[in-house]
Amino acid sequence: MKSKTTGVLTAHLTAQGFLFRGYSDRDLSNFIDPFQKLIKLMPVVNVPVKIVFRTRKINLDKDVDTGKGITMYEGKLVGGFDEENSRIAPPEYCDIQRLNRMGEQVFYIAEERETAIAEQKVTTDEFLSVAEFDVISSPHVLDFSAYTHDEQHSVITDEMEKQFQEETFFSARQLYFELQRFLTILESSEDYYNVSNKICDLIKADGRIDGIRYRSYFNGHNLGIWRYRPEDYVFKGSQIERGGLNNDQYAGMGLCSRDDKG
Repeated sequence: MKSKTTGVLTAHLTAQGFLFRGYSDRDLSNFIDPFQKLIKLMPVVNVPVKIVFRTRKINLDKDVDTGKGITMYEGKLVGGFDEENSRIAPPEYCDIQRLNRMGEQVFYIAEERETAIAEQKVTTDEFLSVAEFDVISSPHVLDFSAYTHDEQHSVITDEMEKQFQEETFFSARQLYFELQRFLTILESSEDYYNVSNKICDLIKADGRIDGIRYRSYFNGHNLGIWRYRPEDYVFKGSQIERGGLNNDQYAGMGLCSRDDKG
């Protein structure tokens, strides 16, 4: 059975995403349905990771010598954000991002230190604090990071692919790849975030799932945790790092704002 082209579906979703505020769920149901079926089909997994990293940019005017764990000593920054300022951001500081709407809390973390640093896209004249956490209880996630042939076939088995095509006339593996690409691309516009959050709504509605695992544009793995339990992540400390991108490199990435996250 020949499946429909998933690129057409995601392009349509993206176009309609610009108008999501004016659409009802009923209006969107015709092309949201294949995504919803894929999410229900995918297995929920425990991430086999024991340590994760979270970064936060340092505002030299507001964060230094203000009781947050960072001080200036002999012209150099010392320390790193304390536990309170390294954990999940309060709702009033949560801007719209890849996996959350305005005011919605998500615990954005990376499995690799280098990935966490790269995700902040800081330039050489900027600094960030890198916090390390021990993972006590692994989160239950949908894994959109499968990259190799074997990895993707372990997520979507041949039997699952056949069942999905019979029910939707789409390829589950192609649709999975489209979602993976969509979650990984280096994009930070509000229109893009409106689309990604609509997809995330479908995942959040599944009570089995704490969050998602997705590939970083800079290589490595990110986690976005909606059902965040502080006791599952033990703060080990933080360190200060200087940015590694020069302004030309930053401009070449086509980014809209240095303050974009997620």
